Amino acid sequence: RYPVPLFFDDTLASGEQNYYYQCDPEWSGQSYGNSTIGKIGCLLSSMGMAMSAMTGGIDFSPGFLSKIYPAVDGGLGGNQAVEMGDLIGATYTRQSITSLDPSKPNSSYWEIIDKLKKGYPVILSSYTNGNSDDGSHHYLINGLHEGRISSANLEGDSDDAHWTMLFDPGSKYNVGAINLREMLANNPGRLSTDARILTGDRI
Repeated sequence: RYPVPLFFDDTLASGEQNYYYQCDPEWSGQSYGNSTIGKIGCLLSSMGMAMSAMTGGIDFSPGFLSKIYPAVDGGLGGNQAVEMGDLIGATYTRQSITSLDPSKPNSSYWEIIDKLKKGYPVILSSYTNGNSDDGSHHYLINGLHEGRISSANLEGDSDDAHWTMLFDPGSKYNVGAINLREMLANNPGRLSTDARILTGDRI
């Protein structure tokens, strides 16, 4: 657990949020449903990060949240996520994604970009074989910088780049700035079938 500065100061997401690693020894072995946070706590951890982002870095660790919101049907229930949003005065929504191809005008990609531009954290959900029964993973993206991020030769940098901060609760190595457009184009494993978003006034 550690605070992460959001360096995209051209959006409302500038500030700090906590990063939560679901395999942190402090809570990874904690019982969660019929398993543990370390094994199935990626969505819970991502929601904690989203809540932290909306509150300027207040601590909402998965170990803490799991005691208030015990697992429902093997994970975080939709009503629980709504209650989490209510707890910090935010609105929780979950929307299906039909396409993340930015070349299509009606693509959900542009809805996600709009939310990031307004400073709202977005949780993307990747399902194996497009089916949650075959396994799933959840991770947070937050902040937005459009276009080149520096004059340096940064890998993935381009005039049409959409830079955001990736916070993967399952891997401390997957934390940092990524070009969302390039990531989704080159990494099918990151393609998302739905998005969970917290909106409202940031505390």
